[in-house]
Amino acid sequence: MSKKLNGLFVDIDEQILPLVEAMNDLGWIQTLSSCQGHKDSEDFRHPYVAFFVDARHVSDLAKILDRARSKLDTEADCEPVFLEVQFAYSTDLAGCQEDAPKGWIAFNLKIEPMRREDGPEFEYDREHVIKVLTQEFRKAKRRLRCQAKSISKPFLKKQSNTSPIG
Repeated sequence: MSKKLNGLFVDIDEQILPLVEAMNDLGWIQTLSSCQGHKDSEDFRHPYVAFFVDARHVSDLAKILDRARSKLDTEADCEPVFLEVQFAYSTDLAGCQEDAPKGWIAFNLKIEPMRREDGPEFEYDREHVIKVLTQEFRKAKRRLRCQAKSISKPFLKKQSNTSPIG
């Protein structure tokens, strides 16, 4: 699906598009590439999003992912999945730390099923996991707006490098 994102028209898989939009809407994340996952592909079997995050907001990112992980863990019908976030440092990989703007960090978020003790992966509802992640990124944006309204403008300018998500 072709979509205008960050001023450019890009092709984004339909199932991962809401998550990509929610991440970019925060203003301190810039997505670079993504895939919704394809069961018939060995290389792109599971969903991922590669992105830069403003270094001042790494703890906010962790809080969002913790909330998503907690929600997924408490759902009885959700098979166990890994929400794996990796620092992306490789000179062979586009969108790695070498390409990041100053003050930003390159990451890769991967969604993968946990493996059973005897080897095979658990089946999981990738659309549901993406939906939960999308909801948590959108909630974070609403929390940011509410906090910004409750704080005076001079304080925001003075404390611009603080972590706004509680």
